[in-house]
Amino acid sequence: MRLPEIWAKCELCEPEGAGHPPEEVAWSPKREQWLCSECFFDDGIYDSEKDEYVNEEPMAFAKDAMLGTEEQMQRLIAAATKRRLGVK
Repeated sequence: MRLPEIWAKCELCEPEGAGHPPEEVAWSPKREQWLCSECFFDDGIYDSEKDEYVNEEPMAFAKDAMLGTEEQMQRLIAAATKRRLGVK
């Protein structure tokens, strides 16, 4: 048994059902959305003192919200065992 591949969705660029690797999607505190790395850094904040656009720092990445590989596998095996034994 192997774990499924998990994708994260960018709220700006992706159509329904598409996604990015969880390492590439981060929470934007400025926009209050989950954005892929391309969309995240395309939209910089203008700093009038420096007379340039400054990119904000990601607050969290989608991968941070995922369980570890070992815990995912344990839950997958437990769910499959319960289904096979007919336990609800």
